[in-house]
Amino acid sequence: MIGSRLLAVGCLTFLTLPLVSFGQSKFDAPAVTVAERPAASVSVHELKIPEKARSLYNKGIQKFADKDWPGCIVEFQRAISAYADFYEAYYKVGLADLELNLSAKAEAAFHKSIALSEGRFAPALFGLGLTLGNEKQFDDALAFIRAGLDLEPSSSRGNFTLAWVLYTADRVPEAEKSVKAALVYNPNFAIAHLLLAQIHLRQNNSAAMVDDLDAYLRIEPDSPRSPGVRAVRDKAAQALPQVPQVNEALMVAGGPR
Repeated sequence: MIGSRLLAVGCLTFLTLPLVSFGQSKFDAPAVTVAERPAASVSVHELKIPEKARSLYNKGIQKFADKDWPGCIVEFQRAISAYADFYEAYYKVGLADLELNLSAKAEAAFHKSIALSEGRFAPALFGLGLTLGNEKQFDDALAFIRAGLDLEPSSSRGNFTLAWVLYTADRVPEAEKSVKAALVYNPNFAIAHLLLAQIHLRQNNSAAMVDDLDAYLRIEPDSPRSPGVRAVRDKAAQALPQVPQVNEALMVAGGPR
């Protein structure tokens, strides 16, 4: 019993930190670089963004990638000053605020992004849903996330966010369905494999949990949390019931009589 509790605590430790914004920078659309995109795919909104605002936004993106949360917020706010309708920049401010554990500011930034985009920018809806879910406002959180999925049903990030909020709300079977959908759309979504491992632990399905942790380690063999994940995986594997070895001679003879 004590070993099971320790195993659960270990898995939860791996899930807590990255789920603040679940590494969204890895799955976001790239910085706004209209010149590199086909003309047919450039929106009217993007064409309206002044070059100065675009340049400041891209500086913010670089600082975000470097995990300089205060520094990227400064650049995104400067981009907003240069272009007041820059809803992508408000969204990024919200993500950085989440990383700084400034939930109220993150919520306000996501709301502003949603308002400016007239509810048509799915990442901001996912971000607001995650923020509200972290505050245990589950009904509102799920409503915003599902609105985002109405816009982007194949979004691995959106399906994962839905899974995380459902899991936090103790709606485990629904969370399992959603995280599996996220993995259908992005099999290399490493953190989703960790969430699925935690779900399988809750379901007392240790064999499946080991498979989930193996999948994570194939994708992220050298991440900062990989040694801990590997230790949990090895302990879980050792605790699995051992399959008895069938006598090879019996197999050749057609089995026992």
